[in-house]
Amino acid sequence: MSFLFIRTDKIEYDDAVQIFSKIDDTNDKFRKTVAYPYFITIGIATFCGLISIPMVFNESTCLWFNERYVTMDIPPPSDLDTFLEVGAWSWNWMEPVMGTAGFVLITAQFVKGQLENIGVGSVTQKFKRIRSEHVMKEFPQYSEHLIVSYSVSKPFF
Repeated sequence: MSFLFIRTDKIEYDDAVQIFSKIDDTNDKFRKTVAYPYFITIGIATFCGLISIPMVFNESTCLWFNERYVTMDIPPPSDLDTFLEVGAWSWNWMEPVMGTAGFVLITAQFVKGQLENIGVGSVTQKFKRIRSEHVMKEFPQYSEHLIVSYSVSKPFF
């Protein structure tokens, strides 16, 4: 992309690299702010995925949760000998929550796919478009097409 600056500003290659570096820095200015929602959802999803294992299969966790939130009858100790038996008991209250969460995720993915099919971009694409407009305002003397194409094509991380 340095050729654009060499031709537009009639400068040497090293100077063009410095200008490109400034454009790149401007492009990355809001990177962390935009990425926070993604990191938060990744963290929440990881936490929920990991916590679901003991919530279904660990006897002490299931007994604790049942005592505080579910109040379901506890089966006799002989029916809780293995983690699979614990899972069979805890699944009575975990299945509706996990099944509903799974269905919500499936329908959200379906909706996202259909929105993309009709040309409505994703939130990430909108963030990249806003970022590219900001970069273009900072460097209006250069080709809008090239600046926007560069900005939109660059990942957040």
